[in-house]
Amino acid sequence: MKTKLLSKLVVAAVMATGALTKAQDQPCSNASLQGTYGFHAFGSIVSPGNPATPLAVIGVYTLDGSGNWTANLTVDDNGTIIKPAPQSGTYVVNADCTGTLCPTLEEAMR
Repeated sequence: MKTKLLSKLVVAAVMATGALTKAQDQPCSNASLQGTYGFHAFGSIVSPGNPATPLAVIGVYTLDGSGNWTANLTVDDNGTIIKPAPQSGTYVVNADCTGTLCPTLEEAMR
């Protein structure tokens, strides 16, 4: 559940940040999304029968413009600091500026 939430937050932030400036000028492509992007996210983990616990994530995504990504993250899970191994995969940016990361961050962290 935690990595699923994290994955959705990260994908939305990276795809929105990189593609927005290009969306009005021309159709988007993998080349439209390249560079290094920092991000952070905050939330709460809610489990049935337990009080909500805070979750914070900070990280850096690097996208190469050819469809390859890497990510370095630091997670604060209710005071426990977790530094997952660097993640990597591929991405696709569609002409309408939507896109996907493959694998998703959730899948990569398993």
